[in-house]
Amino acid sequence: MRIRVTLAFEDALSLPISYQQALQAMVYRMIGDKELQHFLHNQGFSFENARFKPLCYSWLQGAYRVQGHRLTFTSPVTFSISSCWELPVHMLMASLEERKEFHLMGTPVRVEKVERVKEPVFTEDMTVRTLSPITIYSTLYTSEGKKVTHYYDPQDRKFSELIQQNLIKKAQAFCLGDFTGQPFRIQPVGSSASRRQRTVQYKGIIIKAWHGTFRLSGNPELKRLAYQSGVGGKNAHGFGLVEVYSPSGSRQ
Repeated sequence: MRIRVTLAFEDALSLPISYQQALQAMVYRMIGDKELQHFLHNQGFSFENARFKPLCYSWLQGAYRVQGHRLTFTSPVTFSISSCWELPVHMLMASLEERKEFHLMGTPVRVEKVERVKEPVFTEDMTVRTLSPITIYSTLYTSEGKKVTHYYDPQDRKFSELIQQNLIKKAQAFCLGDFTGQPFRIQPVGSSASRRQRTVQYKGIIIKAWHGTFRLSGNPELKRLAYQSGVGGKNAHGFGLVEVYSPSGSRQ
């Protein structure tokens, strides 16, 4: 289930380039229910010693200009919130009916519109584009035993393999079924110049992620989960939300 939220504000909205932590905090405030906030932020669902949080959201969409290390948005902006678990999205919609005013890094913002996004039909092959960039990574160790995080480029074979494994684990964590052995593949569309790497600081950690257009093939239910709960890792931090893309420019 997915909703698109339109925010309005006076004058301009100035944010640091790495504003994702502040956006995440506002999303959780929007949910309203303290118990659900705590579960989504601190707990989530577990599988094989990993925790998966069934909430994903886009970066802000709208007109902006870059000024040094800051982004200055003009009103209005939109962003999308999505989950394979309908409860948090329903709670968001109910909460936003009652409360319209929030703050994003000190700037008052007003909820102008909340609209439910119609879910697309999931076919064997489909093309998507990112609303927030995709990240996938492995934790490796140097010869000295130091832990390092390796982020994979979309051209790397491991990029698709790890995203497939991540989706299968999410499905089991969210009690959606065992998709072990089911096919899934994600491939970049277009030249490398059409993809944009984004480097974000989140709580002092550097995250590398990729914006672009991708082709998804394989099991339709795994594609549904990728659409609903995000592609790759760190979805609850605002990474991996995609929309179905068509040459006509329609959005789903």
